[in-house]
Amino acid sequence: MLLSMILFFFEWQQIMFLGVEYWYDIWNYINITQLVINLYILVEHSTKFTQVNEPFLVKLTSFACILLALLFFYWMRLISSMAFYVKMIMETIADLKSFVVFYLLIVSTFATAQFILD
Repeated sequence: MLLSMILFFFEWQQIMFLGVEYWYDIWNYINITQLVINLYILVEHSTKFTQVNEPFLVKLTSFACILLALLFFYWMRLISSMAFYVKMIMETIADLKSFVVFYLLIVSTFATAQFILD
């Protein structure tokens, strides 16, 4: 819990230093979300404060693990032999945006037709 509080403090310093520019990067959203979820899980698991059901806490924990894996992938850029591949994958995903929108449009078109037929 102490480590989470320290990381949250560093994020807060970045928010104060960068101001509005902090929110322009998607990785900052992932980082803040991951920190908030981890703090909530730690507090809830240790104090049973809100009495949430166990399956919800398990799902929230798995989502936090996915966010941690994404952050691990992001921090692999620091290794010089991996930086090229991480950057290439990130650029490929960024280039796929228009295709994904087009694909979702086509899928929703056929889903609407299927819904009307049923």
